[in-house]
Order: sequence, then C-alpha cells, then structure tokens
Amino acid sequence: MLTLLANTDPRGESFRYPGSLPQAQDHIDFERLRAGLKDAYNVSSAAADVLYTVEEYQQDAAEEARYVAAEYAYDGAEEAREIAAELRREFEQYY
Repeated sequence: MLTLLANTDPRGESFRYPGSLPQAQDHIDFERLRAGLKDAYNVSSAAADVLYTVEEYQQDAAEEARYVAAEYAYDGAEEAREIAAELRREFEQYY
C-alpha cells in the first residue's frame, strides 16, 4: 500500500497541494488507509506467528529424528559387536 502511494507521489509533495497530480485522484482517505494498513499488519503478524509455531514444530521433529537415528545406530552397532564377539568365541578354535 505504501509502495503504491509512494509511486503515485515520487517527490512526496503532490498530496500537499490539491490538483498537483494530473490524471489522478489527489485525495486520500487517511482513515481508510490507516485501517487498511492496520489490517495488513494484523494479517502479516498472525501469519508470522503461525510460521514461527510451524518452525518450532519442525525443529522439534528434526531433533527427535536425529535422536532416534543416533539411538538406532548405537543399538545396531552394539548388536553387531555382540554378534562378532559370539562368532569369535564360537570359531576361536579355528584361528
């Protein structure tokens, strides 16, 4: 909204003097502009809150996935060591 307003009046002086904007409306309803900007702020603020909550959820899920993967890798490595030790005991007579 502010970009449109700035593009309409690049020098920032046209709205001060009625009739300075050729072929354009030179009256701004500042009350409606304020209300529109407030609405835009509320919507973007709510969207930011939702995105922040989603980000926290994704970080928690990624941390849990890393924990599960590390636990699985450790358990798998421990199991492999146990099997290797058992096989060594079983076949040590052949070495």
